[in-house]
Amino acid sequence: MDSGAPPKAGHYLGGSWYYGLRFAAEIDSRSDYDLDAASADKLTVVTPFNPSLAFAWRDSDDLLAYTVFELNKPYAVTDEVGEYNQDFELQLDKAFLSYHHKPWSFTVGRQRFKTPREWMFDDTVDGVKARFSGAGYALTGAFFRERAFTEDLLQTDRNKRVDHFWFQLALPDRDDREINAFILRQTDHDRDAQTDWVGAIVEGEWGELDYWAQMAMSRTRDSGVQSGGIGYDAGVVYRVLKQPRIYMFGSIAFGQGDPDDVDQGFRQTDLQDNAAKLGGVTRVRYYGEVFDPELSNLLVVTAGVGMRPSRDSSLTLLWHNYRQHYPLDEFRETDLNRDPEGVSTDLGSELDLVLGYRIKGKLRLEAVWGVFLPGDAFDRRDPAARININVRYSH
Repeated sequence: MDSGAPPKAGHYLGGSWYYGLRFAAEIDSRSDYDLDAASADKLTVVTPFNPSLAFAWRDSDDLLAYTVFELNKPYAVTDEVGEYNQDFELQLDKAFLSYHHKPWSFTVGRQRFKTPREWMFDDTVDGVKARFSGAGYALTGAFFRERAFTEDLLQTDRNKRVDHFWFQLALPDRDDREINAFILRQTDHDRDAQTDWVGAIVEGEWGELDYWAQMAMSRTRDSGVQSGGIGYDAGVVYRVLKQPRIYMFGSIAFGQGDPDDVDQGFRQTDLQDNAAKLGGVTRVRYYGEVFDPELSNLLVVTAGVGMRPSRDSSLTLLWHNYRQHYPLDEFRETDLNRDPEGVSTDLGSELDLVLGYRIKGKLRLEAVWGVFLPGDAFDRRDPAARININVRYSH
């Protein structure tokens, strides 16, 4: 159950053509994201009809052309801020040509770029990706922009001039463990800034225990100023029972800060999603469904428990605790509409409940409830809450 994955084009049209459909509906309600219950800050958006149409042309087992069009029309049922965009969107969501012939594969065009646990990337980008698979290893190189060409065919959206050079070495299937080492250079031409990352990601299984560890160092040069830091994320999922399946998990994540500026510590790419399955059938935002921060100047401790009543359903309860590395009066990125005061590192905590359900790979339901409880770092202490219900049907 991955909402970022495009629909499959598995139905035969004729000749070398295939198609696929997906229909989605969503309700998203957010309240008090400014942490002040006395102010008007509630937003409820309903998207009753969000269809995607995919076409694929396959000349052989090696060559594939694929494209996806997505229509989106949200309705702001409650918009106390009055800034939500309710325009029709006709998006060219994916459009790429892919060639696979062992040991090589190439993909050119608008494609999804995703890294393990979506810690560095999970977004649609425009560019080229090449992969070479050898005996026990794989090399991947890519060059792309987030949006080199217009995305909404009904609007003239501004192209982003941020280039990414990515290189990765993967060592899979070694004692139920996979190791990925990577380097990345991100160049922002509009800001004349450049950031480099060097890191590694390890995922594996050991009996009833799943584990992961990811670490990176970032170095940024912006207007002649050099800064950077380290970031890491490590955790485990332990299967307590098999029937019914019950699992527990815990993790710790840290992004180094700087005492003078939020931009001078460790940072993520701005294209990360920080979402993964934690034993359930659907992904969860493992830094919080409400707060949803970038891992920068931040310590996040997470614990939780979940169960799978059946193979196709899961219920997951998560608790997060947040602290700044240095008490600063701003965030690099978060869903909240209020910055801290810069006098305390105690940001607060969050409780999330995530339900996932699927029927034979066709119908999928995801429901999220979350509440963020602010700490001493904020001048306002009212909780922020979110309810999200998403239904998708694939054909």
